Amino acid sequence: MASIAELPSDETRKIWREAVSEVAQKAKATLPQCNGRVEKAVQIVLNGDVELLPDGKAKVASQSNGTTKYFVVNGECSCLDYPKAPQGFCKHVRFVHPKLA
Repeated sequence: MASIAELPSDETRKIWREAVSEVAQKAKATLPQCNGRVEKAVQIVLNGDVELLPDGKAKVASQSNGTTKYFVVNGECSCLDYPKAPQGFCKHVRFVHPKLA
């Protein structure tokens, strides 16, 4: 949990939320069949559950299990939804894929 000193200013939070919303709108326009996954991805991002790692991977927390983490590597995710998601864009890949960001 962040301390009060670590919390971003209201203006920074507003800008961040607007940026996430813009990316979400682009993702919905690109893959309208994935809108439910986009909304879940937005929740994951706004909850701070995405960590971009120095090696280019992304570590994304599971929404259904607080201890499970998925790794997104080269646009592929280790979650069970990835093989079923249209064009492989599961909710974990949504905000770390360059075509949708």
